[in-house]
Amino acid sequence: MSSPKRRGLLADYIAGAVVWYGAMGMQLVIVAWLVMDVLASRQELGFVRGAGMAPILILLLLGGLMADRVDRRRLLIGLYLSAAVLTGSLALIVHAEALDLWILTVYVIAMGSVTAFLQPARDALLSDIVDGDMTRPATAITMTQFGALSLGTLAAGSAELLGLSTILGIQAVLLSMGLVACWRLPSRKPSASQIGLSFSDAFAGVGEVFGSSS
Repeated sequence: MSSPKRRGLLADYIAGAVVWYGAMGMQLVIVAWLVMDVLASRQELGFVRGAGMAPILILLLLGGLMADRVDRRRLLIGLYLSAAVLTGSLALIVHAEALDLWILTVYVIAMGSVTAFLQPARDALLSDIVDGDMTRPATAITMTQFGALSLGTLAAGSAELLGLSTILGIQAVLLSMGLVACWRLPSRKPSASQIGLSFSDAFAGVGEVFGSSS
């Protein structure tokens, strides 16, 4: 693959990461706003935050295993599509004034689950795009991600002006743009050795890590 081709793929990769972190920055503000203002339930904010983090902690290992066993591009496309549909559905529910605590909890759990599978797949896909030393691209991508997260948080502050359902709609559009970026990324079938990995192998690796640290 030519160098210009790889640069184009890296640009698509970064674009997908930017829209994801921008959308997640928006979500940090929007979820808190929905809990405290729409649901008028400030004491439940910690519960909702925890519900969103739990799937990431529980499923991240499985997400890493799946990233080695399936076509990462197809997996990312499916995950971005799922996130866009989830967020668009929440926008419609908020617009219809039908939101309650349990609907919001289901939403954050679902988005946390998507994140647990998306993050390892996207990180692993970088090695399919960049040849050789990945230090510089990885550093640039990390800085870009934090910038996008900050911009997303700031953008969500306009919810009072535009309305929460509109901001959620914008978030869904951003996630759809990430889907388009992922569509242009390379497709790669896992090797036979990677397909042979099992859940017991993954948990054995975790056991070795904890065993060596004790």
